[in-house]
Amino acid sequence: MRDFALEIRMELFRTRPELSLSHVERLVQDIPRCYRDITRDHAACGVTEWKDFYNFTLADGVALATIFRKAEVEVLVFDADDSLIHTTEHLAMGDVDEFLQAVRSRFRLPDTGLTFPMPQALPWLESVETV
Repeated sequence: MRDFALEIRMELFRTRPELSLSHVERLVQDIPRCYRDITRDHAACGVTEWKDFYNFTLADGVALATIFRKAEVEVLVFDADDSLIHTTEHLAMGDVDEFLQAVRSRFRLPDTGLTFPMPQALPWLESVETV
């Protein structure tokens, strides 16, 4: 079984080697937490059709952005500062294309991030693990 959390941790350490393990763990665990929160909210509101959404966490000069698509999850790790918040504060979580365009115009993102097929990532995303 693929260890999604390990792959993301390694990408974070490649980008920012000085991050502490506990900090990296909190960043990684934010991904399934966000997925669970958004999908629960959609279910509570009666949303039945999938709509792609994104989330990001910014800490200590590194951003961890996650794009949740119907078929895959893409994780982007890149150097960023507080202007990331100001650049994207007007966007809704469902504005994935606009988010990527705004962020790419301001920060250096990898061409592609880590990509995980949704059917394989789903057990991890639905897990209730906490750090």
